[in-house]
Amino acid sequence: MRKGKVFTPALIQKWLDEKRGSGVFEDFTALHQVTREDPGSKGLSRIQNVNNSARPQHLLSDNEYGVYLFARMIPGLIDLREQFHLSQDDAKHELADYQISHNMGDFPGTLAVAKELGIKHSRIQNNAEAPWPFSTDLLLTLKLNNQFSLLAISIKPKGKISKRTQQLIAIESMYWQKRNVQFLLITPSTYMDSVINNMKTYSAWGHGIELDIGLLSQVELMSKELDGLPLFAAMKLVQDRLDLSYLNTQQVFWGSVWRGYLRIDLDRRATSGTAINILSKEAFWIQNPIASGRSAWPI
Repeated sequence: MRKGKVFTPALIQKWLDEKRGSGVFEDFTALHQVTREDPGSKGLSRIQNVNNSARPQHLLSDNEYGVYLFARMIPGLIDLREQFHLSQDDAKHELADYQISHNMGDFPGTLAVAKELGIKHSRIQNNAEAPWPFSTDLLLTLKLNNQFSLLAISIKPKGKISKRTQQLIAIESMYWQKRNVQFLLITPSTYMDSVINNMKTYSAWGHGIELDIGLLSQVELMSKELDGLPLFAAMKLVQDRLDLSYLNTQQVFWGSVWRGYLRIDLDRRATSGTAINILSKEAFWIQNPIASGRSAWPI
């Protein structure tokens, strides 16, 4: 946990004036960031840099990092915005920044949603004149069949969620429901610890790296031969068959896993001597709570 500033109306207004929590692609900046100038967050925070991103991504806990890895696997993902600011007042649809066809009419902000639900809107230091800016932990922008869509994700740690936190999640959920955007609450109850641990262990390989689709497809065709082999032997087979360097083998092998070409069981020990097992497409994606639409909400 970092120590530093505390939240004040002046600090929050400064962030909003700087357009924190808004923008698309490389122009987006997170509302809450991992800097010495920001108030501390609970847990292990990190700044994540991926090869195909022109900006760093701010993850406020190790739990957020794990769910972030799940999110990066989702087919059709073109933009991933963390700590996305929800408009307090009525505003255009968030897809309007990608498609002008969505710039039609305004949708209710958090103040209107809270009023409709009969829930007290959060305030900064209990200041009645300073509404707290809500944010969604991860907002995914997908493009499939030339159609844009959003997927909103709230992330909470293990343990009982308090009644007040449930009320705040209700506001966030309704905010996205008003925009016809799917909302998921991801907690450790929605995924297996073994799966997330393996993803963290091998996340440096193939995540966020532009890879040749032809190579990934070749690995997919090798699935039956790889099934049951110890990881080191599977790697050696891919390396020899595709004539790759050790580094490229790691990237192509794990890149094919993260993109769903090589559908291995991630519920395994993260060692080079442990056998890999190939799953059906359905069983592979069930391991990912976001891809399978698994949610802890409503509670």
